[in-house]
Amino acid sequence: MRVSPTCSRCALHTTRIQVVQPELPTTMKVVFLGRDPGSVEDEKGSPFHPAAPAGALLRRLIQEVGIPISWCGFDNVVRCHTPKNRGPNATEARACSVWTKVHWRDYPQLVVTLGRESYTALVAGGSGYKPTKLDLGEIHGKPQEFADRTVIPMYHPSAGLRNGTSRRLLVADLRGLASILGVVPEEPKYVRRWSTPVVVSNNTVSLDFETTMQGVPVGVGVAWVEDGHVYGVYGEPHKVL
Repeated sequence: MRVSPTCSRCALHTTRIQVVQPELPTTMKVVFLGRDPGSVEDEKGSPFHPAAPAGALLRRLIQEVGIPISWCGFDNVVRCHTPKNRGPNATEARACSVWTKVHWRDYPQLVVTLGRESYTALVAGGSGYKPTKLDLGEIHGKPQEFADRTVIPMYHPSAGLRNGTSRRLLVADLRGLASILGVVPEEPKYVRRWSTPVVVSNNTVSLDFETTMQGVPVGVGVAWVEDGHVYGVYGEPHKVL
């Protein structure tokens, strides 16, 4: 069922270009729920459109962890773009929650909320829309049961565009989702990024990183010189540092 293209339940109908309809293919096994459409989605008419930076990143990361894009649905808790990308307020989220309830029966068993606001709007029904106590860092990637569905909160891809740590956490959570879906993620491709060779002189330390092509740190090496001899250690970051 489509959201009414003439919906006027909140004031956003006066500033939008169009209602951004959910993308819910019959083959989907998981739906990704964002906050609200961006300006590109408002123009194109579909959520997380590949022409939008956040949509392009999300779709690329989904496929990189091995999840077929045909298994994925996309939606937002508010289906109209908010002026100046301010994000929806509680009144707007509550008004659009009527459509979320309508589409809930079409959602698959797995629902991924992207960002703190989409998780709050879904679970709280738009009532405490921006709670100060919710820490996405504590709950991301952890499946939770809600209204006969499994909800997995994750970071929003727009955060991944701004922050490398958020992007790496999103990748890790998507790999966990792939496992839940029965997909065996491909082993990450590695890119060695080594610094210049160690100069043999006292008080010299060289720190080398190895990352995946997605920027996830997988190895770190530390080398130093002592009494004219070169020493070093290499391993996983949390075991070395």
